[in-house]
Amino acid sequence: MSARLGHEGHPLRPGPWRRFVALGDSVTEGVGDPVPGGGLRGWADRLAAGLRALEGDLFYANLAQRGRTTRQIRDHQLEPALAHRPDLASAITGMNDVFPRTFDADGTAELLDEMVSALIGAGATVLVATLPDVTRVFPVPSRMLTSLRSRLNAMNVAIRAVAAKHEGDMVLVDAAEYPDELTRRNWSIDMLHPNSRGHLTIARAFADRLSERAGVEIELPEPLPVRLLGRESARYARWMVRESVVPRARDFASRALRRPRRG
Repeated sequence: MSARLGHEGHPLRPGPWRRFVALGDSVTEGVGDPVPGGGLRGWADRLAAGLRALEGDLFYANLAQRGRTTRQIRDHQLEPALAHRPDLASAITGMNDVFPRTFDADGTAELLDEMVSALIGAGATVLVATLPDVTRVFPVPSRMLTSLRSRLNAMNVAIRAVAAKHEGDMVLVDAAEYPDELTRRNWSIDMLHPNSRGHLTIARAFADRLSERAGVEIELPEPLPVRLLGRESARYARWMVRESVVPRARDFASRALRRPRRG
């Protein structure tokens, strides 16, 4: 089988991959997927575990931070990511861009394309994903529902365009292909982040895509989510309310109560 050609005509390394660096926001950080004893796991950690089980030797760095916009990810995570010389990288972003009134789908796509181009140019296969329609599970004020759905759709069109531009060098997981997964049982208590089951779904989706590319089966070592019990569960619930539910509720309330200016 002849090698597929990627960026600037160079043969792609199909995998297995040995240096995985994750860029992104709270979803890639692992919010919604706590582990016993404290801390977060998330889809990227789960995927890294599967890759490590396959190869035995994997460098993995998760640079993602909650609340980051695409510009902030580009400004603060891209350079450290390139310094790690990844042959596999993820750049899942966009959700924190669609909420502000200043949302610009084309501008956000340009930033994503800049990151993707730099990572591909450094020799990495890049993982990206579209955004799920969170309005189906999150109680969005009715006056904002149409606007938010329109923004999510615009962002997803932009993400797909970036993926199409770099086809062969990128792996796209499109949320639209998983409509049955957007159910309440896959979402955490804030209804904005996937829970353990949801993170496992994302990890499995990328594992399937990479398995096809590498010609080997990437198995995730933990088939079932780990559940927190008792005080640990209550402590995590309080943290989620404080860090995610309250700030987002305040943001929605502020926008819903803001009256348009009349000239």
